[in-house]
Amino acid sequence: MVLSVTEVANPPGCSATLAVTFNVTGCWKGVTESSITLFTDSDGGCCGYPFVQYQEFLVFGYTQGDNLWSGTCSGNVPRSQADDELALLGPASVPGECATVAVEPATWSLLKTRY
Repeated sequence: MVLSVTEVANPPGCSATLAVTFNVTGCWKGVTESSITLFTDSDGGCCGYPFVQYQEFLVFGYTQGDNLWSGTCSGNVPRSQADDELALLGPASVPGECATVAVEPATWSLLKTRY
């Protein structure tokens, strides 16, 4: 669930950068904490994803430098619309136990082709 959405920067030529903090309830790869912050642009024209505070999402993030990022092309989906993706991913792990769980490449391809 999204705990907060906060504007953190306003780079020239694009929209502001948002820091989005999540309470993580399940994960498949790479999450070691129960609360994470990732970054996205505030405008869809700059590939920002419209995360909404207090709503749940299935989020696909990537690292850029020292930060976790996500955007409109990452495959994010509101939890209420994520049944197909969750079925492909299989059971989630709890944060801290998912860092070694890998999503099969064929599954990742199926998830990405939906977008």
